[in-house]
Amino acid sequence: MTPSRLDVRDGRQGAATAGRSHRGSLCAAIAALALACGLGGLLSVPPAALAKSDGASAGGTAYASTGKDADGRRGGQGRRIDDGAGSGRDWVFPFRPGVAMAPSSWRADQGQDIFAKGSACGSRAELLAVADGTIVREGIPGFGPAAPVLRIERGTYAGRYVYYGHALPALFPVGAHVRAGDPIAQVGCGRVGISSGPHVELGLSAPGGGTCCPRWGQTSGLVRQLLVAVYR
Repeated sequence: MTPSRLDVRDGRQGAATAGRSHRGSLCAAIAALALACGLGGLLSVPPAALAKSDGASAGGTAYASTGKDADGRRGGQGRRIDDGAGSGRDWVFPFRPGVAMAPSSWRADQGQDIFAKGSACGSRAELLAVADGTIVREGIPGFGPAAPVLRIERGTYAGRYVYYGHALPALFPVGAHVRAGDPIAQVGCGRVGISSGPHVELGLSAPGGGTCCPRWGQTSGLVRQLLVAVYR
């Protein structure tokens, strides 16, 4: 029996639909494999877009083109680093962009000695909160009468203290709550505390330690790692 043109057309449409479904499933599988292997950036279009060919997701949004990882947090190309808690709260660099000298000029101490370009100080070298927290102390022997100490309130380093040695003046009183990126002090002009000139020593307390200060080199490597990652 010779099939009618309608039967032929229906058969072709059915085959085309089956082919699209098969291709969509295959694309979804390839996209999922690429994401699992960290190769999402090699795809010419986002894997999620490929997966939509059969109406299914291939495992979430492709973040390779946005500079974010699979949890939506900033990756290495960004200016922020995740604090490890998955809370969306980030560390930020303690200087505004373009003010601080490059990491190659920093010096290890109890924390990290960081210098502003052109020996800038005062309002030309504001110091920013690296994380959300509370100012719990101002004034540290050897670091000046106004050096602030920030208690971090969340994330991997919650409960630990960040101190800003040789800062003057402080811009918030003790007890003030600040957000990451808020200006909380300025690099002191001249010799503030035991210092050869304007700079900040930014340090992090040891786990279970007091407001200041860790032993020489005890946490300075970690501080450098965190700050280099967000240097701007």
